[in-house]
Amino acid sequence: MAGRSVGLPGVGVAAAVASAVTKNKTPMQKAADDLLSSREFLQAARDVAQGNNQKAAEQVAKSKAFTKFARELGMPQEMDYRVQWLLNTMQSSRQFGDEGEQ
Repeated sequence: MAGRSVGLPGVGVAAAVASAVTKNKTPMQKAADDLLSSREFLQAARDVAQGNNQKAAEQVAKSKAFTKFARELGMPQEMDYRVQWLLNTMQSSRQFGDEGEQ
């Protein structure tokens, strides 16, 4: 069992792939990754599941991760615009999901 002496199979490959995937990201890709993995975004997903879209949008719009993402998109700084953009995005994704179920 020579494989056991070097550790779990595939761990080295997985580490290499993860390293390759995280290198050479554009600032927008990095900002999107940071947003999607932020505590605020994860909480917002739970809020949306409970029907609290407005609360979710407001919390995400105020987050540091979304501010960085919005800056990369060239989005206006007004909070009302950002909240509305998030609400529209939620609605669009819901409609897209509903169409897929038909």
